[in-house]
Amino acid sequence: MSHWNNLPQLRLGVYPTPFYRLENISRIYNKSIWIKRDDLCGVALGGNKVRKLEYLLADAQKQGCDTVFTTGGAQSNHAMLTAACAARLGMRCVLILKKRGVTDRKGNLVLDDIFGAQVEFMDTDSYEDIYAEMRERCEVLASQGHKGYIIPVGGSTALGSIGYAECVRELAEQAKEVGIEISHVASATGSGGTTAGLVLGTSLFLPQAKATGLGVDTDPFEEIVSELVKEAAGLVGQPVPTDMDSRFRMIYHVGAGYAQRRGHPLHRGTGPAGGYPAGPRLHRQGLGQIPDAGEGGLLRRAGAHRLRPHRRRGGPVRHGSWIIGGEQVPLLTTPSPRRAHSLAWDTRTLAGCRVSFVRHMS
Repeated sequence: MSHWNNLPQLRLGVYPTPFYRLENISRIYNKSIWIKRDDLCGVALGGNKVRKLEYLLADAQKQGCDTVFTTGGAQSNHAMLTAACAARLGMRCVLILKKRGVTDRKGNLVLDDIFGAQVEFMDTDSYEDIYAEMRERCEVLASQGHKGYIIPVGGSTALGSIGYAECVRELAEQAKEVGIEISHVASATGSGGTTAGLVLGTSLFLPQAKATGLGVDTDPFEEIVSELVKEAAGLVGQPVPTDMDSRFRMIYHVGAGYAQRRGHPLHRGTGPAGGYPAGPRLHRQGLGQIPDAGEGGLLRRAGAHRLRPHRRRGGPVRHGSWIIGGEQVPLLTTPSPRRAHSLAWDTRTLAGCRVSFVRHMS
């Protein structure tokens, strides 16, 4: 791991994040289901972007950058956390967000302002338009004696992915301490970086575990994740996993389902009986679709019963990366980008957090 140790890294979060068994959900599904609370990483309202930003912002500082640019939806959790981390480091943060979704001054946009970010909206459906604008801004900054650093949506670069390979190392140590063996790691996949890190991390630190990405968008994540794994492995001086076909796969859950009020008996696992209060919208609909989603899907193939997660803590919205399946199954909760339309991302419902519905997240 010598290359790994040579990579610049900031320590922004508080680690290790909590890892514990979800007793009531485990009882309902007759499986040992564990949760890793990356939403409690100690920065702002937490989430998976912090581990990525520890590497990305360290790289920005190494290059002598004083301004960081990033993007996402109007209520982007990634953008909010970038603003929080940049403020902590004394860097200027410019957020050029898609003019889509909730653009009123609420949720993460309030926090963006609190953290001192310069927020702008661009009326476009293409991130390439936004990146082009960022490059022009960087040229202007250079002419003024400053230097900009561009972070893509979700922080999903090979360098950022290493943050979640590192997370798997931490998770493996925690699993060993409590005496369990993890068989499956699954992550909601909105831009690919977190999932790529989990794939690389499992190959290095949990070789017995398989990694599954749960696509919340229609991007070709098989190719995106595989390319990020290849590049990230090179950065840490490790071989690319040769068993990608058997180690990693994608399952797509994209479709209607946002903000639908539906009830389902399975809510008992997240409501009063479970101590994990589910809100009345997306996360509950997700739980209500558990039986259908399990047929031939991740849980059945993984040898586990059906389960759906969603998580939110505090004001801004986020959906989650999660881990499930097999005899011993950790559930990793980390906000991740894009809209989680359907059933698979309700991790915070299971985490005992205060829950709300999911909007655009990136």
